[in-house]
Amino acid sequence: MKDDMKELVLVRLSSMPENIQLHIGNNSKMFDKDSLIREVKRDSVIGKKFVELQKEYIKSTIRGFTQI
Repeated sequence: MKDDMKELVLVRLSSMPENIQLHIGNNSKMFDKDSLIREVKRDSVIGKKFVELQKEYIKSTIRGFTQI
């Protein structure tokens, strides 16, 4: 499941616009699409945090659709 979630996040990242920039957690550094993909692939702290954030976003979306 963990690898499946990581792959899903990588696909989601790949579909994002090239000029996107995000802050992850309390980090003041901005991450662009390519750097986020690298972080997720490396399983860095930032990459793991981004996967966890995406996982929670997906869960919330599913809950929203099932509560209608």
